[in-house]
Amino acid sequence: MAKHEKLLAELSKSLKHVVLIPDGNARWAHQRGLPTLSGHERGVEAIERFLKVCRDFEIEIATVWAFSTENWNREPGEVAGIMELIELMLTENWESFTKEGVRVVQLGRKDRVAERYPKLSRLIRKVEEETRHNSAQTLNVALDYGGRDEMLRAVQKIMGEKVSPEEVDEDLLLSHLDTAGQPDPDLIIRTSGEKRLSGILPFQSVYSELYFCPLLLPDLTEEAVQDAFRDFAERKRRFGRRGKAEDSRYKALSLKELMKQRSDSNFTNLKCFIGDYLQTAEASWERYWESRLSTLERVYTEPRLKPALMWERQFITHYREMMRGGKHLRGALVVLGWRISGQPANHTIAMASGALELLHNAFLVHDDVVDKSEMRRNSPTIHKIYQDIAINRGAQPAKAGEVGLGVALNLGDVGQAFAQDLLITAGFPVERALEGISLFDRYVKNTVLGQVLDLEDIPLRDLTEDYVITIHEFKTAYYTIVFPLVLGLTLGGGAGSRLKDALVHYGVSVGIAFQLQDDLLGLFGDEVTVGKPVDSDLKEGKKTLLFVKAYQYADEASKSRLEAAHGNPEASSEDLMFVRRLVEESGALDYSNRLAQQLVADAKTAISDAGVTGEEKELLDSVADFVISRSK
Repeated sequence: MAKHEKLLAELSKSLKHVVLIPDGNARWAHQRGLPTLSGHERGVEAIERFLKVCRDFEIEIATVWAFSTENWNREPGEVAGIMELIELMLTENWESFTKEGVRVVQLGRKDRVAERYPKLSRLIRKVEEETRHNSAQTLNVALDYGGRDEMLRAVQKIMGEKVSPEEVDEDLLLSHLDTAGQPDPDLIIRTSGEKRLSGILPFQSVYSELYFCPLLLPDLTEEAVQDAFRDFAERKRRFGRRGKAEDSRYKALSLKELMKQRSDSNFTNLKCFIGDYLQTAEASWERYWESRLSTLERVYTEPRLKPALMWERQFITHYREMMRGGKHLRGALVVLGWRISGQPANHTIAMASGALELLHNAFLVHDDVVDKSEMRRNSPTIHKIYQDIAINRGAQPAKAGEVGLGVALNLGDVGQAFAQDLLITAGFPVERALEGISLFDRYVKNTVLGQVLDLEDIPLRDLTEDYVITIHEFKTAYYTIVFPLVLGLTLGGGAGSRLKDALVHYGVSVGIAFQLQDDLLGLFGDEVTVGKPVDSDLKEGKKTLLFVKAYQYADEASKSRLEAAHGNPEASSEDLMFVRRLVEESGALDYSNRLAQQLVADAKTAISDAGVTGEEKELLDSVADFVISRSK
């Protein structure tokens, strides 16, 4: 524990209660072609790692959400498997609970588990009884737990006690909740990158700090849990208050810090917009996928078509999952373009925005094939998943690689077909839908041209700034910023206005700046946050302005070493550190940053000159600032 002593000291007075929302088991399993239960089995191992770290850091209360009230809607076999794993975990750890002084408490309803899984229910009651005097740590197992259900049960108990309305206060309600007598959660950790609480301890968590870990639960390491604790230790918890000392620090901010604070405020506005948009959009997309799945049952009726049915279901599963990840910037920009045309946000445009999210993920599948990338958003890429499946089934590595590439290429193609179908079926008038499809075809073509330009085998010494910027314009700017905004504007009936030219100007400038920041993160970013190895851009020989300008500014010896490392799959960590230093010290990093800032300024001017005002103008400004300030 010596290496943790400093962090332990920082946490000892402030971190008493940690909650884990375990998420991502099924995705982990499906990505590897394994049964869902295999993901749950590996998830149990991850939970045990989480609990070990909690013990190491002397956390008084650890809460694990094992099974929600909504989880009963899953397949009976999966439910039974989860219950068996919970039973096995309790049985195997019973002795250690007693030895280490851990008290076990079940949160949630007791009746349904007792009725459907009586053996597990009896085990829980025995473990609770035998550990109830333990005081070193409390382990809350949230089983058949739902936040709303907990609140309802608490209110029903209070009503049953015939308490007058005047007597009901926070303390009374807390005393009737499942966590009665326990401190509120200080930190809630959710795995898999999903950014929601799903109803865990809603009354108790109003001041909880939230930490969203990008790793799927089975991949959760002890180090990742410690990272969450470190993040918590660096936060300042105010509980709605601000003291005089903090007021003084606020007033003493430098101009640079104040500008950053204002920029962060703008991002809050943008995040709220994207969050509100996703609430409607994700529900719309789910209805689309459910509709497609129900259609499959009517199309693939003959037994001989069963393999085709299996593959289309698999394709839908992949895209359904991929659309839950990422920044969702493109889809949100479709809605923003629609609003700029004067239309209010609704279900129809939310559906159409999914076409951009689908297209984006289809391009990423192809991009990973071209770049030979094995990781995307901290998970294996599609071609790597199917390569591993083929190897597990006995294929030789070369053949397995061909299988993986073939499936990925076809999945990317199918994604573009799904995207067009989603746009056509969203519910727009025919002429508007056709205009949208025309835009779709044009910008897909532009993006493919950018991909081909990027594939050109050009030595670093011959690569120019103009060539790189052209790639960024065609490969990134058009489909990341221009196409979403113009599509939304067109579907809203604003295609003939001068706003279109302004949005194109804005989109090209912001899109290039977006890619410049992407390239910066690809070389200097945090590997877990970015979701890919930080040496991949160097090893893949990516065409970036950072490499071009570093080569241009370098002396001959440094040029030779940069050329040797750029595009070399065997480039070492020492090579990476050398290239990073060269990019910084040569002035290449500064040049790229200044260009990105100038592009953003030009984009904002174009929007102002076109007469965009109000919240739409603020959001466009926020997007422009965000793309050059983001960390992933």
